Amino acid sequence: MSPSGSPDHIRAIDIRLQGLAQMQSRSMYGNLLQSRGSTAALANGTKELISVSGVGVVYGGYIFLDAAASQKTDQPGFSADGGLQTFQDTFQNLFSMGHNNANNGLVQLSIYDDDNYVYGVLFNGPITFENAFILVYSEANGNTPTVKYCLMYATI
Repeated sequence: MSPSGSPDHIRAIDIRLQGLAQMQSRSMYGNLLQSRGSTAALANGTKELISVSGVGVVYGGYIFLDAAASQKTDQPGFSADGGLQTFQDTFQNLFSMGHNNANNGLVQLSIYDDDNYVYGVLFNGPITFENAFILVYSEANGNTPTVKYCLMYATI
């Protein structure tokens, strides 16, 4: 029962009695933005595909590769807030760990075809960031395959 004698589920909300870190009375982030493109991978190196600065949220994205040779040991990945949230792993490891369904967390292997050299990962949001979000691709086989990518996000 509330102090007024009414059952708790009938009582009006009193913000002063709650310990909220923040109160959201509007949409927290701005409009949905999409950044996409394609680029040649950096042979035996890491290439930054997209960099977003500020405070925001990533709703999702992908990295897709249709190569001329096996690239299963290449590493798609991201870093948020200077490495506080980071993911980077090989296509081969994602396949062997069974990351090919949407319920496996932030990263989903969308295609792994080592016979035709087609690989892809999806990044499932929301992934929040306070300073920056960077989408990267690390090539490990001395090749320069074309990497296609997309990121859907919003910033304040």
